[in-house]
Amino acid sequence: VSWIDITTANPEVIFSHVKDAAEQWNYDLLDYKFTHGIQTGTTMSVFLVVNNVYYTIQVGDSRIYLVRDGKLIQLTIDATVNRLKNGVMKAYLNNFMSKEENLFATYSTGTVMNNDVFFCCSDGFYHKLLPKDVILKKTEYANEKKLNKLCCSLVEKMIERGDTDNISVTMMYFKC
Repeated sequence: VSWIDITTANPEVIFSHVKDAAEQWNYDLLDYKFTHGIQTGTTMSVFLVVNNVYYTIQVGDSRIYLVRDGKLIQLTIDATVNRLKNGVMKAYLNNFMSKEENLFATYSTGTVMNNDVFFCCSDGFYHKLLPKDVILKKTEYANEKKLNKLCCSLVEKMIERGDTDNISVTMMYFKC
């Protein structure tokens, strides 16, 4: 979408192109999977802001959260199903990139407000997520430099808590 002038383009047109790109990424991953004869897939969370409007695209169980007015809000829905395994209820991923040719993604949109903090994270991050009140306290006086340090310290905390899955997080602070 480098040919689009983001300052004058309609945000819905930009988002449409990003959705097309997500579908292409799915095709590319499918092609890689079949070309190499391997089983592979990934989750995806895309977060886009144009003119104070946010858009999300989500496949799988990576998440996007919003911290606003003292509340932690999950903007995405996990594509999982619960099944009993050895007497324990466990969540299993039932949708991911490269699962099938037609990409099944969820989409959302909303308005960015002053002092909003958004964060995108993998399931390895939120499995051991700190209590909601701790996350809210840590993001209360957000700024770019503080959030970078916070991301690093939170990943270290998740590792200390024993999560063995991939752990990734990025945070964005908006001053409108």
